[in-house]
Amino acid sequence: MITLSLLQFLQDNNIGTIDTDMFWQNLAIDAEGLYIVNIGQAQNRGQRRVQRYEIYVRNKNKLAGLKMLESVIELINNSYEVCDLPAVTDYGVDGYHNITLLPLSTPTRVGEDANGRIIWSTSGTIIY
Repeated sequence: MITLSLLQFLQDNNIGTIDTDMFWQNLAIDAEGLYIVNIGQAQNRGQRRVQRYEIYVRNKNKLAGLKMLESVIELINNSYEVCDLPAVTDYGVDGYHNITLLPLSTPTRVGEDANGRIIWSTSGTIIY
């Protein structure tokens, strides 16, 4: 659920709107925008939890998608002071405190969908 809270953080910083152009865990075949998916990782006892994630962007053209992804990368990579992620009241998700957003990777061109739209991605980690 922490990645849903991360989407709320992106929305609060004017990247997009949840369920309009930002989605959690999937993106409909005809939709355009950003979606975030969790990547599993082993957890160690006695250590803070870690959530790896990947953000994908698919837009009407390759430049629009890349620009959206670069705005996300810039926001998260410059969020050194962020220690809290907001609650997502529409989904009953509490906020998260004492978190660390590690810097995101550079953009990766994943490929092209059946409609000729380029898909871009980046990956990151949240420690909480």
